[in-house]
Amino acid sequence: MLKWNASISADSLLLLTKKEQEILELIKKGLSNKLIARQLGITPDTVVRHSSRINQKIAAQPLDGNITSILLEKINMFIKNNEIKITPTELSIWLMTAQGLSAKQIARHTSRSPRTIEKQRESIMEKCNVNSFRKLMALIICQ
Repeated sequence: MLKWNASISADSLLLLTKKEQEILELIKKGLSNKLIARQLGITPDTVVRHSSRINQKIAAQPLDGNITSILLEKINMFIKNNEIKITPTELSIWLMTAQGLSAKQIARHTSRSPRTIEKQRESIMEKCNVNSFRKLMALIICQ
């Protein structure tokens, strides 16, 4: 999953191919890999490969404290505005996922299994009535 760093530098964008830039824009809109593939006339596997390259090129740096606090503020605002009941653990997992950490990385950090992290992510998505974390993050960022 791509890190949701709203302040991608112009220099980082120059590293991306035209196709990667197109895919990045569609990812920001919250489209699934299947929808992106259909729209661009490529396979979902190609979208995954491009997403991985985008992540390597622009999202390799950890998010700084300011961006993390902005994300947390936006997540809390979304939860409050939509009257969603999220446990503190789910909130923590949501924030770590938003920072681009994989289920395995979160599991190591929280001393849980990756499957537990996946189930908690599913619970968050169910509570927010979305079917992908990408769509959820697009909702948060666009509010």
